[in-house]
Amino acid sequence: MPDSALLSESGEDVPNEARRKSPGGYANGRATREDVLHRAAAAFAEQGYHGASLRAIARSAGIDHSTLLHHFGDKTSLLLAVLAWRDEEAMRFVSADWVSAEDLRAQMAALVEHNRSIPGLVQLYAVLSAEAATEGHPARAFFQERAEQLATQFEDAIRRFGTGPIPADLHARVLTYLALWEGLQVFDAVNPGRLDIGVVLDGELGRLLGT
Repeated sequence: MPDSALLSESGEDVPNEARRKSPGGYANGRATREDVLHRAAAAFAEQGYHGASLRAIARSAGIDHSTLLHHFGDKTSLLLAVLAWRDEEAMRFVSADWVSAEDLRAQMAALVEHNRSIPGLVQLYAVLSAEAATEGHPARAFFQERAEQLATQFEDAIRRFGTGPIPADLHARVLTYLALWEGLQVFDAVNPGRLDIGVVLDGELGRLLGT
């Protein structure tokens, strides 16, 4: 759904003229989808999934509770939309089509700095991933699937660009690298500047690649 589009009940884009005349149109302050996601991300980061209120998120975005439910369905769907949106934003910054070990390392170093530059991003993932340790949490499957997808991408890259023999426990080593990344980001958020996490992660990635 386009971020700047006002949708009709059928899901079709409302023409600009109708949007201007509509009492709920953006000319009168209706939030875009991206603004709702921004507000929801902040709420989930500060209060967690269970503590965040859909009504409060709707109010902060300047829309009715019923409008939020119309476009996102329910609280779980909004949570998953926020997580998917944040990952999509990151993928606009980097490409998974790495062409060399050097390219992979450079993009990962840039991604570390990009993540540090976005207020609340690390807090969002730290809070929700910790909550997702509880069986039945709506984000649990998202984080599990995300870890496996990222591991597969890194394993493929290491097989393509690595200079040494492929270890039998490659999958476990890659998951360890991903867990280290997540943990270091939280540490850096709590203790800014104490460690150069980009250097630490690049070193670990270099060892995985044998470079």
